Amino acid sequence: MKEENMQTPIILLPDRVYILRDRKNQTIKTNREEYTIYFENVIFPCLPEYDVQADCGYGRNLGHFWRIDDFPDESGFPLTIKVFDNFTGELLCEKTTTVFLTASKQSERRFTLLAIGDSMTQSEIYLEHAAMKLKNLGYVGTRSFNGIVRHEGRGGWSSTNFLEKTGDRWGMSPFLFPDGVDPSDYYGTLSFMEHTGAEGSPDTYVFDGFTPEPVNGRFYLENGKLMRNGVTVDDSPHFRFDFGGYMKRWKIPAPDAVSILLGCNDLASKSYADYKPALDRLIGNMWAMIDSIREAVLSAKILLMTPIPGASGYAWGLSRGCSGSAAMYRHIIAHTAERMIAEFGSRENEGIYIVPSHMTIDPVYGYKNDSRKANIHSEHLVFVNTDGIHPNPAGYKQMGDALAGVIEAVRN
Repeated sequence: MKEENMQTPIILLPDRVYILRDRKNQTIKTNREEYTIYFENVIFPCLPEYDVQADCGYGRNLGHFWRIDDFPDESGFPLTIKVFDNFTGELLCEKTTTVFLTASKQSERRFTLLAIGDSMTQSEIYLEHAAMKLKNLGYVGTRSFNGIVRHEGRGGWSSTNFLEKTGDRWGMSPFLFPDGVDPSDYYGTLSFMEHTGAEGSPDTYVFDGFTPEPVNGRFYLENGKLMRNGVTVDDSPHFRFDFGGYMKRWKIPAPDAVSILLGCNDLASKSYADYKPALDRLIGNMWAMIDSIREAVLSAKILLMTPIPGASGYAWGLSRGCSGSAAMYRHIIAHTAERMIAEFGSRENEGIYIVPSHMTIDPVYGYKNDSRKANIHSEHLVFVNTDGIHPNPAGYKQMGDALAGVIEAVRN
């Protein structure tokens, strides 16, 4: 029998999983795909005394994960993850998802995605990877470092920043506009806009990737006041999140889909005691974004990417010292994934889809890593993760795998 004080683990599996398979009828095998669900990421808590079994007619249970890389013709097959107590043999919990396989179509119609997110989106890597896998996938947005992949990635930003940050020298939300001002007649926050895209900008991480433009007599924000041609128009302007205004101001064509990857900066500084109000706010902010997107582009699909769980305690300590822990962050992110799946996971008929990026990133080899001496006296080198939150290129590509599967499913 399960002890009374033992909590039943939760399985962070959405009702549907969309996987991009390899293309059929390849005489020379050049297109290969692989999709992995890591048990450590999808079961919380994932304890050593658990026996995790994957009940599925396809793929393999390879101990720490279920992986499929040899794809059947069938699509829409069940995958059940079961968690047993390895001592008693008791089934503690199980959950079933339906796996849908879709191959990259040779589509001639361009499909456009607007990606909103934090530093992981700013990196562009998972977006580039998805574009390499899918034909005629294009990106829109105000920011791009290579001129091809465009997005709204802002390092260090939370969901609240996108809804409330009217601007300072460190950035401004491109979705915010003062009441009573036509979006096309609003320049932005002067202290930020005057440095965007400039060769001599004071901080390349903040200002690079944007296209510089003159004010040209438009309204602008300076020291919290709405100004025009040096004259104060409003001492305390009120701003609104306006996706339609965003498209008008920045000349962004209506996207076919909008992806949102946020949560890390909303929650990374929180503790067991105080994360729940921040999580409530994150979900509320997502709904505010979704409502504004729908009002402007009713047909746009909403792709909500779950935040990833983070790396080891060693990596966490390297970047954050004694502030929090990797285990606490994983706890918070697990409950964030649980909440997102519960809130949004059954709304595909409304055009809202979960992208389960939390499942697909390797919990060890998907994050930045290095070999270092075990201690100051030892000559023995050990593998360590060096960043508690950010993936390495391989991890970003696994996130791109999760995104690509959903994109190909919704556009077909």
